[in-house]
Amino acid sequence: MNDNAARSSDNVSLRRKKLKGGAVSLYLAFHFEGKRRYEFLNLHLAPEEGADRLTRRRNAETLRVAETIRAERHVQLARGIYGLDRRRRIEEEERRRRDVCFWDYAASLADRQRSPSTRGCWRRALDYARRYDPREDLRMSEVDAAWLDGFHAWLNCEARAWAIDTRGRNDPERPLGEGTKALYLRKVLSVVNHAARAGIIDRNPAIGCRKFYPQEAEKVYLTVAELRRMADTPHPWELMRTAFFFCCMTGLRWSDVTALRWDQVQPAADDAPPALRMRQTKTGHDVTVPLNSQAERLLEEARALREGEREGRTLVFGPFASADTANHHLKVWAARAGIDKRVSWHTSRHTFAMSLLDAGVDLYTISRLMGHRDLKTTQVYATIRDHHRARAVTRLPEIL
Repeated sequence: MNDNAARSSDNVSLRRKKLKGGAVSLYLAFHFEGKRRYEFLNLHLAPEEGADRLTRRRNAETLRVAETIRAERHVQLARGIYGLDRRRRIEEEERRRRDVCFWDYAASLADRQRSPSTRGCWRRALDYARRYDPREDLRMSEVDAAWLDGFHAWLNCEARAWAIDTRGRNDPERPLGEGTKALYLRKVLSVVNHAARAGIIDRNPAIGCRKFYPQEAEKVYLTVAELRRMADTPHPWELMRTAFFFCCMTGLRWSDVTALRWDQVQPAADDAPPALRMRQTKTGHDVTVPLNSQAERLLEEARALREGEREGRTLVFGPFASADTANHHLKVWAARAGIDKRVSWHTSRHTFAMSLLDAGVDLYTISRLMGHRDLKTTQVYATIRDHHRARAVTRLPEIL
């Protein structure tokens, strides 16, 4: 005799639950698979007090229907057939869930990313994974520890930079950088970790698999003297020049400054200075960044440069062509100013943090202004400053 039949002697009782207003909801109570179960019948009795004959007749009919259902459940439990349809549905759902296509599942995670740049990074990582395993019907269960180790080895030895680029670059073929390899592997491991948490796979093959551990990239920033040299050097796009200096004064990322709207610029009120109040594109965190007089002047420059433009009525600086185009012009501009550094748009954000640190602003305040989730992220700038001070001391001349 199976477990359900063994419990067939348990009574299925019809119970009542009083609702607000005096109505009564009818439900069943019984034991099934070792647990107390309740099945609400979506049947209701009208309040009896002061009820007319028609209402009482309807209540009696409702009770007869509920009693019929109670008797059917009692028979189903006695025969051990209660819940078979439910178990079949669960088993079918389990089979369907375990048959998930890796690419479809990974693409759905990529599409959830808030920032366009982050979504682009996910998609590039998945494009490289397709180069490694081009099977269109790759199932999630097939991405096991051996598959991940193979992908790690392929990234390390065979993958090439710009292999998935469609813009016709003439760059020489070269291996992926250490940071890029680590980044692409992390994205694929994120897919596996999500699948494990969702119960799509029983065991997580990402646990204990090989990873890349690249050295942290140097955070390039500009000194006050270098900023002045760039200010004295013409830039082909005056609005882009203004936007870059504005980022040096506010710490905005490329994704934030290109989407900055005039309604996010709050004027001075009472004793509070003017400020930016906005939600960061990358993190979704709300930040408030007070504006100094230089940042205000840059806003006025942007307003004057965009006078008469339709986009300028809403957007402060954007839209620009692309981040790659902006970085290209930025590198040319820095080179003309005699700056021998690997300058990118993100250099402005590092410049903002280092300028605040050199001005004596505490790390907590800097982290709030930059929208960092963790103070450890901001502490990196203090480490950079300490290293530069140590190098400066070593340059003192020999006097003894």
